[in-house]
Amino acid sequence: MPPAYRELLKGYDMSPIRYEHSIAAIAPRQLHGLHTGWPNPPSSETFFASLSAMNAVVFALDAESNDVVGYVCGMTDGILILYIWDLEVLPEYQNRDVGSKLLQRLLEKHGNIYQVNANPHSGTQPYFEQEGFRSVDRSGCEYMTRMHLEWQNGGPNAVSSD
Repeated sequence: MPPAYRELLKGYDMSPIRYEHSIAAIAPRQLHGLHTGWPNPPSSETFFASLSAMNAVVFALDAESNDVVGYVCGMTDGILILYIWDLEVLPEYQNRDVGSKLLQRLLEKHGNIYQVNANPHSGTQPYFEQEGFRSVDRSGCEYMTRMHLEWQNGGPNAVSSD
């Protein structure tokens, strides 16, 4: 690559991204760095245990480092309902359509059912809106949650890395 192009691309990670639909293809050590901005994030082992319990997951991996750089996860009964819990892409991999591709792949595999619900966090709403999600606040539906923020790291259910 000519030096002028290298200089233009400096700071841009252009590593190819590959996608996996199973936690079986992932190890806890590949999950480091996720939960950007969380004051008390779970360990990679606790996060791995949580993802292992979900039946609708897609991972984006840097094809060179083999690290997970993004994921979308949720639960489905496979008949009527898919509930998408979380979508995250590491900051250095954003603006590369990774989030959109994660969501599209999850919906291709699990979304051909009656109801798909999502819990979009700040910054992820555009990905969901691109896929036809809309707020339903006028339909009489209420979305509620109960959180123990001090247990973001898994609290009493955290998995030890020992």
